[in-house]
Amino acid sequence: LAANLERVTILDVRGMVDSIRNEDGGMEMLYVGLREAYNKGHVPGAVFVDWTTDVADLSSSVPVQLSGADSFASAMVEKGVSKDKPVVVYDGGKMMFATRLWWALELYGHPDVHVLDGGMARWKLEGRE
Repeated sequence: LAANLERVTILDVRGMVDSIRNEDGGMEMLYVGLREAYNKGHVPGAVFVDWTTDVADLSSSVPVQLSGADSFASAMVEKGVSKDKPVVVYDGGKMMFATRLWWALELYGHPDVHVLDGGMARWKLEGRE
């Protein structure tokens, strides 16, 4: 990736899932986009995608449900994605959010999508800024 930064669109989709106890004593999953991590450092040229707001269907009763094709396409255009350029997605390293965004891009027809192996954690371990 480092040698091809200018030739690809790079999407940083770092996030986390936390569990919280609800009023009934049960557990609920809370999804959080990690924009602050992106602001502290990211792969050069990367654009942040918050799964919880940018590509989730906010009208769905299912948390972080993928939005419909038109809404998703609009969000991706806003992030600089086009079908004419390969896309590389990454997250913090656990690959949960990166692989989900990879799947969504594939589902909605992007012809050339890749996941950065090891995500931001590996990028930093390899001494990259």
